[in-house]
Amino acid sequence: MWEPSRLARPLFVRFEEPDLTSDGGALLLKKVAFPFAQILVRADGGSPRPELFELLEVLEVDYLLALGENPVLKRHSRRPIGRARRLSRLRYKTVALFGKTYYAAKSWKGSRRVV
Repeated sequence: MWEPSRLARPLFVRFEEPDLTSDGGALLLKKVAFPFAQILVRADGGSPRPELFELLEVLEVDYLLALGENPVLKRHSRRPIGRARRLSRLRYKTVALFGKTYYAAKSWKGSRRVV
C-alpha cells in the first residue's frame, strides 16, 4: 500500500532570476503534478511585490518572505528585542526570541502575519 508520508522528501528549487511569471508557472506546475505536496516558498530579498503574495495565496502555497525594515515593523519589534538583550546579558549567551504581529503595507489588499 502506498503511503505518501513514507515517500516524503524535501525538494528544494532555486530560481536564479526572481521573475513572477516563471516562478508562478513553476509553482502552478508543481501544484498540478504533485497536488498533495506541501510547498513552502522562502525569499530573502527583503521587498516582495504584492503580486507575489497574491499568487502564493491563490495557489495555497505556504511562504516565508523577508520584509524590508520600516518604522512600523521596527516599532513592533522593540519589546522582543529588548527582552532578548536582557536575557542575553543574564545568560551570557545569544538569545533568539520570536513574536508575531499583523501588518498591512499600503500596497497590500489586507494584513498578513509577520513573525
